[in-house]
Amino acid sequence: MVHPGGFEPPTARFVAEYSIQLSYGCIGKLALLLILIPR
Repeated sequence: MVHPGGFEPPTARFVAEYSIQLSYGCIGKLALLLILIPR
């Protein structure tokens, strides 16, 4: 699968989400989504 430039590989994103979810639960995941959503 080819990814456009500027995007992280899905694996790295998954690891980041998983580690944040372990640390902060739903609140951390919400914060991560707010950071990742372009404004």
